[in-house]
Amino acid sequence: MKINTVILVILFECIFFYSFGQGWPRFYGTNANFSSVVESYDKGILLGGDTSGYGSLTWGWLVKTDVNGEILWHIYIGDGYPFCNIWAIDLCQDGAVILTGATKELDT
Repeated sequence: MKINTVILVILFECIFFYSFGQGWPRFYGTNANFSSVVESYDKGILLGGDTSGYGSLTWGWLVKTDVNGEILWHIYIGDGYPFCNIWAIDLCQDGAVILTGATKELDT
């Protein structure tokens, strides 16, 4: 009876710690909005979207992370005025990145 209890406790602990250890929370800024996520050749992640600051300025933002979510490099796209966004990302077989998105220019 005692051995069964010990086995159940160990099994419960393994399941508990394994299930809660699967998180991958990362914080990339308060104004980051990612609309596209693609796994890259090295099991890292490419994130595409936009980031904003200084009022209404918005830049497209492409971020490459390693397998642990640490940023390896990032690129801002556009001049921030008035709007630029990356909608989707795709990877070619040669490693090139294809981006689709939008920008808007005000008529003055």
